[in-house]
Amino acid sequence: MNPDAVEFTTSARVELDETLEYIAARNPDAATRLRVAIGATLATLAAPHPRVDGPTARLSTGIPCRQRFVHPVTLYYDRAPGLVLVLHVWHHAREPIAR
Repeated sequence: MNPDAVEFTTSARVELDETLEYIAARNPDAATRLRVAIGATLATLAAPHPRVDGPTARLSTGIPCRQRFVHPVTLYYDRAPGLVLVLHVWHHAREPIAR
């Protein structure tokens, strides 16, 4: 079995880029470590076996999703057959977007 594809919504891509830019301006090594950790987490979520998922959450918009914490961000994502769709990449210092 092939791994699922991983895609980002436009807002998730912007959130990720802004977070990495902010961290890189202060600590380039930390930004690199975060980028690698997010990539490894997404690879784990996309792997067909064993299937790994984070706990469920509900975004403030009411949309149900799953979440996975990768310090210092939370990845909010949804699944479709063959796809992990990243909805948000949310830094923990920001106002929560999920309940």
